Amino acid sequence: MKKCLSIQLHLSPTDDRVQNLLLTILNASLPNNKGLYNRGCYRPILVSFDHGKEEGVPYTNMNFDIEDVKLLWDFVKPQLDIAKLLPFSIVVCEGPNGWDDYHLLHSFDPAEKIDEIGASHNG
Repeated sequence: MKKCLSIQLHLSPTDDRVQNLLLTILNASLPNNKGLYNRGCYRPILVSFDHGKEEGVPYTNMNFDIEDVKLLWDFVKPQLDIAKLLPFSIVVCEGPNGWDDYHLLHSFDPAEKIDEIGASHNG
């Protein structure tokens, strides 16, 4: 069953780091068959991309569907680190009951409690 991994960056969508991250994820060739087959490789599928401002702070949201959110998160987290985006990002994924019990995988706020997802986690 597909689940959604959502990345919110507190940056404008025109920031090069946002665009490079999006392209990196869209072009990812994931290491096993738990992604969605697309363009000859297993890749996450971008289901929505939006942006705006909240209290004067720009944000960009990217939402990806995939069979195994842990697989995608294991790929995305190092990309956020390399691009120096961890201080500007929040990453969540759907839980077993969709967004009713979502998992917080990363927050720019160190006071937030981070959820762990297991190796066999598929949402």
